[in-house]
Amino acid sequence: MTLPPTAPSQPALNRIALPPGEAGTSLPESESFVDSIDALLTPDECADILRPHTEFGPVPGTHSKRTRVSFDDEALAELLWTRILPFYADLVVVDEYGARWTPEHLNPRFRLARYGVGGLFTPHFDGRRMASVDSQGFMTINIYLNTLAPDAGGATRYLSHEGREILVTQPEIGCAAAFRDSLLHEGAEVLAGEKYLLRTDVMFSRADGPFDFASAFGHLSKKEKGAAALKIAVAVENASNLDAAVEYYRKAFRLDPALEERADTRGIKRDDEGVCMRDDRGFYKRDDEGQILDM
Repeated sequence: MTLPPTAPSQPALNRIALPPGEAGTSLPESESFVDSIDALLTPDECADILRPHTEFGPVPGTHSKRTRVSFDDEALAELLWTRILPFYADLVVVDEYGARWTPEHLNPRFRLARYGVGGLFTPHFDGRRMASVDSQGFMTINIYLNTLAPDAGGATRYLSHEGREILVTQPEIGCAAAFRDSLLHEGAEVLAGEKYLLRTDVMFSRADGPFDFASAFGHLSKKEKGAAALKIAVAVENASNLDAAVEYYRKAFRLDPALEERADTRGIKRDDEGVCMRDDRGFYKRDDEGQILDM
């Protein structure tokens, strides 16, 4: 999909701060928000994106009723990024380890979901996308490709930790919602018509130079370092960055051999999350929802 670089869209952003301490997120108050972006795409552009995608497949193993297709589109990612970059050029995210991150580009891997009548997505966190130890997605961009009236359902509902609704965005063609990866939300049931939602992520790079494991975790015990290495291995494996995954699994097992004892004759297992690596087949690949697929 290639859209014209001079497409007549003039996005406008409205930042909605969520009530302090109420949003279903552990984020600091300054990062607890939903950005409503109007006119990110024109109706014609939305139609152009939808037109080639006629084959939608089921999404197994998730708490949702929808179908989906995933595709890569560098040109679309670049176009959208030029439109939203002015809103986020000065944004700095600080992760749980104190590292600073700045926005770099949009993930060119798009997920296009179709919700028919009865379609929904139960409360969930999108989770962070780690392309590498130096590139992570800290923000979701949800773009609505068609309009649904409020009585047709299909709204995105943002929730408190207790599941109470604190904000609603209703699908409007060409508009988007942007929010942090750890914000609890759900897709309300579609009551009439269809809902088309295009999702990608804002990818961030480290603001203070490349990642150095020893510097980041040198203050931890060997066991804690092993746990940190395992967490990195899992994340980069989910992004199909297999060379990095092998590196950090090995590091984790060297630091804490007990982690490797979870392996069986078919390979290495993660707690309650299935196989990561097998001696006979190598790595599994996971889809965008974290479901395991054979490579």
